[in-house]
Amino acid sequence: MLIRYVSRAFAGRFLAVLLAFAALLQLLDLLDKASTVLERGRGAADLLTYIALRLPMFVNQLVPLAVLIGALSAFMTLARNNEVVALRSAGASPWLFLRLLVPTVAVIVLLHLLLLDQVVPRAEQALQDWWAARAAPTAQAEDAPAKPVWMRVGNSIVSIATVDNHGRQLTGVTIVSRDEQGRATGRIVAQNADWGSGRWTLHGAEVLTLRHSAQLEEHRNVLPWPDGPSPDNVAFVANPTQFLSLHRIRSILDGAWSGTKHRAYYETQMQKTFSIPASSVVMLLLAQPALHGIRRSQRFGSGLAAGLVLGLVFLLLQGLLSALAEAGTLPPILAVWSPLVLFGCIGGTVLLSLEE
Repeated sequence: MLIRYVSRAFAGRFLAVLLAFAALLQLLDLLDKASTVLERGRGAADLLTYIALRLPMFVNQLVPLAVLIGALSAFMTLARNNEVVALRSAGASPWLFLRLLVPTVAVIVLLHLLLLDQVVPRAEQALQDWWAARAAPTAQAEDAPAKPVWMRVGNSIVSIATVDNHGRQLTGVTIVSRDEQGRATGRIVAQNADWGSGRWTLHGAEVLTLRHSAQLEEHRNVLPWPDGPSPDNVAFVANPTQFLSLHRIRSILDGAWSGTKHRAYYETQMQKTFSIPASSVVMLLLAQPALHGIRRSQRFGSGLAAGLVLGLVFLLLQGLLSALAEAGTLPPILAVWSPLVLFGCIGGTVLLSLEE
């Protein structure tokens, strides 16, 4: 009964904080984007679509903070009603409150991992596709010339002038083939390329082959491109998204998929996929000071402030070190996991001090 009571108190506050903060971020976002969305001509339908596709990204950002505030609020309520004093007089330790909420927080961590790995990347891609498919008339008139798309395909470097039809039709394709040492062995310049029957075909191709000191040139009206990238990969490089699934990140790191940033960025994203959901466990530890104090004490409420400050500093340090790792300044494992270890130790120390 006790675990159900405490878990219900925490879960209700967690959901309330999560939805309230997500609604606030959504409102602030709409203040900036609503007019642009409404220009697409479908009124409330477009607004609802935009809100539905943006909401998973806001929720993903807010889960650890909601765990912190929800746990602080639940613990403060227990302390204000003298329930903590009653349990402590019966011999219960602060570890008991932690154990009571561990199952609920474990479910939150698993759901957050699923959200970050599967839901958010799909929602962001769907939003990007929807935004491009229903461009506002004024935006179409003011479109700037498209920038060339550069990508690595195996050992080759590929440049594409324009990408159409979700990566299935290309114009201005240049392919520079290289050997294992990175030296150019040839070049193909094609007017366009199209995807059909599971393969690429180049049209109007000028082929230059380098063999020792000789150069061989030929013109091919039609030329197969068997080792070309998948249309999905081309579309991604042309319009990259911020959030990627673990499978996609691993494909980029293994060289099976072409990315748009350097390796350190994707290594950091790989670590963050696991560390960000794990932040909820650290937040639960940092909320423990709210259990300290008696209602009539002058210091009652100081634990709430201490837990909130520790949680915000943790989020700040986590974001700062992750940015440094993405820039290649720090090793990704050190930058991503050191804040969790550091503040986990701080939370454990606070918990031990409360037990004395």
